[in-house]
Amino acid sequence: MLNRSPEQIQNEAELKRIWNKWTNVPVPPKFQEQCELAYRPIHDYFVNFIHSTWGNLSQDISYKKGASLGDAVGRASRGCFMVGMEYGSQYRGKDISTLILSEEAKKALPCLNSASELFDLNLKIELAELFKAKRISEKDMLEAAKKISKMNLEAMINCFRSGFEFGSSR
Repeated sequence: MLNRSPEQIQNEAELKRIWNKWTNVPVPPKFQEQCELAYRPIHDYFVNFIHSTWGNLSQDISYKKGASLGDAVGRASRGCFMVGMEYGSQYRGKDISTLILSEEAKKALPCLNSASELFDLNLKIELAELFKAKRISEKDMLEAAKKISKMNLEAMINCFRSGFEFGSSR
C-alpha cells in the first residue's frame, strides 16, 4: 500500500466523485477517438522501448506488460477526459481559456495528476525493472522517463481539452 498525503487522498476522492458522476454519460465516438489519439504516441513509444530493451519476451510476459500498460493508459485518458467534462460543464458556452485563467484551474491539475497516477506508477516500475536487469543505464532510464512524462502531460492536456469541449456543449 502506498503512503498517501492528505492532499493526495483529497485529490483521489475528488477524482472518484468526478468519475462516478460522469462514468455513465455516453461519449460520442469523436471524443473517444481524440483521447485514443492523444495517448497513442505514448503507448507506441513505451511498447517499442520495452521491446527494444527487453528483446524477445515470452508471450505470457508480453501479454501481462501490455495489459498493465493498456489499463494504465485507459484510466489516464478516461480520467483526464472526465475531469475536463466536469470543468467544461461548469464553464458551459465559454472558451477553455476562461478556466485556465481562473482559480478553478488550480483544482483541476491535482485531479489530472491523480488520473494519471497508475500510468506513472507503471512507468516507474517498468523502468526500474529494466535498470535492475542492467538493460538500460541510469542515464537512459532518466531520459526515457523524461520523454514519456512529457508525452503524458501533452496527452493529459489533450484529453482534458476534449472533455472540456464535450462538457461545455452538454
